[in-house]
Formats: sequence, structure tokens, C-alpha cells
Amino acid sequence: DAAFLRIYIMTKLKNVRFYSPLSLLAIAACSKSSDVAQQFDINGHMVSGPLKGATAFIDLNGNNKLDAGEVSVTTLADGSYTLSSSSATARVVGITDADTIDTSTGALAGSMTLSAPAGASMVTPLTTLIDQSSDLTVEELKTALGIDVDPLTFNPFGAGVDPASAVAAEKAAKQIATVLTTVSQVTGGNTASFTQAVKSLASALDGETAVDFSSAVVIGAVLDDALTASNTTMSSANKELLQASIVNVNKILDDTLVEGVNLNSSATKNALATVSQFAETVAELGD
Repeated sequence: DAAFLRIYIMTKLKNVRFYSPLSLLAIAACSKSSDVAQQFDINGHMVSGPLKGATAFIDLNGNNKLDAGEVSVTTLADGSYTLSSSSATARVVGITDADTIDTSTGALAGSMTLSAPAGASMVTPLTTLIDQSSDLTVEELKTALGIDVDPLTFNPFGAGVDPASAVAAEKAAKQIATVLTTVSQVTGGNTASFTQAVKSLASALDGETAVDFSSAVVIGAVLDDALTASNTTMSSANKELLQASIVNVNKILDDTLVEGVNLNSSATKNALATVSQFAETVAELGD
């Protein structure tokens, strides 16, 4: 019986692993590190003109509002931001306010809630249309705007970009921003009204080719849709005045941002600063 017991114990010991104290420390360290979620740097730029002083944040619940617990930073002079996230493809939202400056003009940027689909490196009025529309694709937007670059990744103020593509993309962004900031003021002047203005404009662009943002027909359609969706009433005279004002600002942008223009030149910056003042005045008409 004693011999049998010795054989039994030796058999069991063959299945037991012995670790040195150093090995146990290494195992403990690996176990501890595996409990820490991996973090990713989300880098990008917020641009309608580079936007300095805007708030960029990871929108965890998709409500386009900065809530408690959501990581946020303030954008730098070139509109850049870096956010830390547990997801490598987190969705970024940007909010401009009274302290946000368009550094391409030195003027205030206007009140906007911009966003982009997960994985985008740009947050602009263009990416906002894609992100907040249920069916407007990148290719459809490019066709509607007559641009040849991917708005989710193309920075018109980036180094070494094609000048013609940069001017076309930036003109579209500024014209769209004029429409969105003005229409959203009319329908409430808050995040919800801005989102509705985005949806109304995205609907007007869907399936269209080379849309003219200085067209009274286009602007009127967007304005009517946003007013109806928000149950906002407006007299015909005031609507015509607002519509004509948006058209006039966008016509100036058409004349200013033509092919061959250097976005970084002093002459262009001065011209756009004047346009920004007009646009700000027009947006105030919504009040």
C-alpha cells in the first residue's frame, strides 16, 4: 500500500507546473496589464477655414453634445486636435462658439455643430453632411459639389495639396456653412436646429450634380424644408429677404474663391474676412 501511494503521488506531481518567484511576478504583471484598455490617439483637423478654439470631442452616445465623461480638447490655430479613445475609429464632433476663430480670415467662425463619420481625419461642413445624413454618400457629395477629393481626408490648408482642389473644397465648405448657420438661427439657434438644417441641405444635394449654392431655388428649397420640419413660421417677406441675403453672400464667395486663388495669400484672407462679416450679419437676421 505504501508503494502504491508513492507511485500515485509521483504520477500527480508530473502534472504540476512549478514556477520560480520571478516567473510568478512576470505572470502577475501580464495579468495586470491585460486589464488596462488600449488607448488610441485620434488625430484630425476641424476646418471651415482652420478653426481655432473650437471644442473637439469623442461623442460616445451620438447626441452631438458634449456630455460628462466624454473626452474633449480645444483645437489649435491650424484646426488640429488629438483625442484619446479606446476605439481607433471613434466618431468626433466639433462645436464652435463665440471664441472660435477662422484663422484663414481672422473672423469669428459662427455657431456650428460639425461632425464626421468614424475614421475620418477631417471635421468640416462637408463631412457633417455625410455624417448626419441617412443616405448621402461621399461620392454623391463629390458629384453634387463638383469636387474631386475625399472630404473625409482632404485638408484644403494642408501642405502640398493641389491648389485647384483646395479652392473648390474650401468654397463649398464656406458656402455650406453660410447656409447652415443662417437657416439654423431661423429654426431655433441650437444643436437640434443645426442638425435639421444639415438634414435639409443633405436632402437637397442627394442625387444632384454641381449644385449652385448661389441659386435662390436651392437656398429656398433648403429653407422651406427646415422651416416645415421645425414647425417654424416666417412671413413671405422675411423669407425672401433671408433667402436673397444667403444667395448674395454665396455669390461673393463664388467671385472670391476662383481657380488660381491662393488660400493663404493676404489678398484672399482679406477678401474672405469681408465675406465673413457679411455672413455673420446675415446669420443674425435669423434672430
